[in-house]
Amino acid sequence: MMPAAHASGRRPPSRITQDELNALAAAMGGARRIADIYPMTPLQQGLLYQSELAGDRPVYVVTLSCRLLAPLDAALFAAAWQAVVQRHTILRTAFAGLDLPQPVQIVMKEAPLPFTQLDWRDRPAAEIEAALAALRDDDRAQPFDHARPPLMRVTLVRLGEADYHLLWSFHHLLLDGWSLPLLVGEVFTIYAARQQGEEPALPPSPPFKDYVAWLRRQEPGAAETFWRARLQGIEQPTLLVSDPGRPLPEPRAPILRQALGIDLAALEKFARSRRLTLANLVSAAWGLLLARYTRSTDVIFGTVVAGRPADMPGANTRIGLFISTLPLRLAVSPAMRIDDYLAQVQQRQNELLQHETTPPQMAEQVSPLGAGRPLFDTTILFENYPIEAVKSVGMVRLDAVEVVESPHYPLNLQFSVQGDSLHLAIAYDRHGIPDELAARVGHDLSGMLQQIMAGAARVGEAKVFILAIDDP
Repeated sequence: MMPAAHASGRRPPSRITQDELNALAAAMGGARRIADIYPMTPLQQGLLYQSELAGDRPVYVVTLSCRLLAPLDAALFAAAWQAVVQRHTILRTAFAGLDLPQPVQIVMKEAPLPFTQLDWRDRPAAEIEAALAALRDDDRAQPFDHARPPLMRVTLVRLGEADYHLLWSFHHLLLDGWSLPLLVGEVFTIYAARQQGEEPALPPSPPFKDYVAWLRRQEPGAAETFWRARLQGIEQPTLLVSDPGRPLPEPRAPILRQALGIDLAALEKFARSRRLTLANLVSAAWGLLLARYTRSTDVIFGTVVAGRPADMPGANTRIGLFISTLPLRLAVSPAMRIDDYLAQVQQRQNELLQHETTPPQMAEQVSPLGAGRPLFDTTILFENYPIEAVKSVGMVRLDAVEVVESPHYPLNLQFSVQGDSLHLAIAYDRHGIPDELAARVGHDLSGMLQQIMAGAARVGEAKVFILAIDDP
């Protein structure tokens, strides 16, 4: 459940007193250490609220891991990461004040980056993969202190003379997926230049404060009207867990990772034939599975949008947190044909793009169910950020790049194309999602995608209701 907010999803105008500012500065070690203070975005407020609600259980921790195939100067590499932290205000930012009229982000003048080096060259090769998996899980289990930037850390594991494993973890308060290749590209650009004794010619980095100001200038009226109309008639939320807002007694289960057993080339060909994207298809399949799992013909789940509209200055080159998780509502009617259902999915996802800067709290606030009641407890994310752009930088080649997120929702599905396969990472909570259900989701999704392709390709008349509601 998101924190209470103004009905527009934005807090009403308010001011922090000088005494409150002084207290914040003192908690950060004094005003001399602070470069700037400005409001959080509505999404940042929601993420901070959920993170503090979880206590020591880390949620919204994002991890990028990959192999680096090249000889590395580890000290120079660490310095390149630190240079990037110094270059971007968002990476030197602390978050505080959920108890204040306006929660704030505090940019520090300096924020030393935790950089750990491990040497595993003497480890038996047969143990490396299991040890790396354990390292990733252990790292993800470590929460960040939101008041002590930077909310990120880097671990570099040396496996051979020209073979390293990079593990970079950060809190989602800082960055979205689109920022990752941009930031990694900068690290390697700085590293390569300094190897030659030079400083890189990087363009100026706009401060995140500019985006906060731009966002606060956007008028919420059209978005409110859209959400009221889209959510009209909802009688109940779509929940796999009976009480998704209560504190979670058990740690999150390990991330389940699997390649879906489906022909990716055939799936892409089918998508092109219907002028759809892979994201449209996996959303359609998940909507049908939710209809099956919940025995409902009106389903809602969260879908991640980029939040980088074309009219936002520097939309595709900014580094920071711009995404939003918005409700996608789908009708699954006994009379609906698969082609009609797919067209509905595409249309409604396109509608979300027109409102992708909507504060995530807004839909709940205007929902007929009442403010504070969740609309969904499952989310999907289809990775489409250009990580391929940094697979090779200078003399360094990146391999086996993997990004895993862990939102607070009980069940989260993260899709990505890796080579010639469609991969799925499942993050879930055991208090409401049984291991057995989490383990079968990938199998069910593969089967549903195959049914969609077979049914629509065969006659284009197969009833979605049969696919969604009947037991397999």
